[in-house]
Amino acid sequence: FLQGQSYSGPVYEGSGNQLQGGVGFATKRLLIGYERVFFENITAGAKLGFAFGGSPKATAGSAAAFLPFHAELRGSYWFGSAPFASTGLRPYVGLAVGIAEVDGHVSVEYYEDAAGYAAGSKGKLDAWRKTGNTMASLQLGAAYAFANEQQLFLELRVLQMLGANALGGAVNIGYAYGM
Repeated sequence: FLQGQSYSGPVYEGSGNQLQGGVGFATKRLLIGYERVFFENITAGAKLGFAFGGSPKATAGSAAAFLPFHAELRGSYWFGSAPFASTGLRPYVGLAVGIAEVDGHVSVEYYEDAAGYAAGSKGKLDAWRKTGNTMASLQLGAAYAFANEQQLFLELRVLQMLGANALGGAVNIGYAYGM
């Protein structure tokens, strides 16, 4: 993309036009969820939400627009004996499956032709990586219950996006009431 529009102009293949590897930020999301305690250490629930910061819709070709909807079913195992009976630290692990899209982008320097390369006249394009719309994740988290029914949590997730396959990570920070 060049200034929000699909770029289909010339790209000199002699230099530039290279993607740098590494870790970067992708879409962000706001989620609301419901979890229910089953047995003493197991919860199951769902999360719904909205994602923002996805790729622009292609102005050329037939690529799909960014899907901002997020929906997941999840289950977690909470460590310890009767973890919801008292305040304090509550570590857990869990699995989730659902519908989500994660898009990320990087800037790419390019030259239009050999004359532009010789003159050092380079431009910048935004290259987007769109993932599939289905995900499975493994999460590791910890909640701190400052009252029996109120807790703050931090969750680290590894996401496997399916369709257009991609592996990613996420950090969730939140507040839970009622557990």
